[in-house]
Amino acid sequence: MKLTGYPITSTLMGLGAFPASDKHWLGMLGMHGTYEANMAMHDLRRDDQYRRQVSTTASPGASMRSRLAHAKIHVDIDPSSINKNIRVDIPVVGNCANVLEDMIRV
Repeated sequence: MKLTGYPITSTLMGLGAFPASDKHWLGMLGMHGTYEANMAMHDLRRDDQYRRQVSTTASPGASMRSRLAHAKIHVDIDPSSINKNIRVDIPVVGNCANVLEDMIRV
């Protein structure tokens, strides 16, 4: 996160995985979550719906960098959770700590 500056949210099960005192922490998602965290996901879902409509007209010759600029990456240790609620472009199954270390190294 410190490399990207991306905002961070989590579910109830993920509380404690990221320090709530960090300036990038938006809070927990869901009914008992924060307005900011839920609005961030709301915008993500709208973006996902929009991208599905546009993807049929996207240029097949678009560069990989262009495609990755808006790619959704889901890292999860549980393969059944990937694509469960939101379709992702890059599914990664593994321990998040190990996967992120590898991604940063690459």
